[in-house]
Amino acid sequence: MRVPAVGAEAAAGVRLPPRVVKVLLADLIQRRYVIDRAGWNATVAPDVLTMQKVLDGLRAL
Repeated sequence: MRVPAVGAEAAAGVRLPPRVVKVLLADLIQRRYVIDRAGWNATVAPDVLTMQKVLDGLRAL
């Protein structure tokens, strides 16, 4: 599976390989922390604190 431009930008932003970001995004989408469709639904907002902890943990690796 090809990493979309958004995934590549995210990988560059957190300084992680695109493969790692691909797995992370897939997991976040599966757990509904990230919505994989166009538009924004404010009633299904992700837990920003949890997402920040995940990114901080990945940066610490």
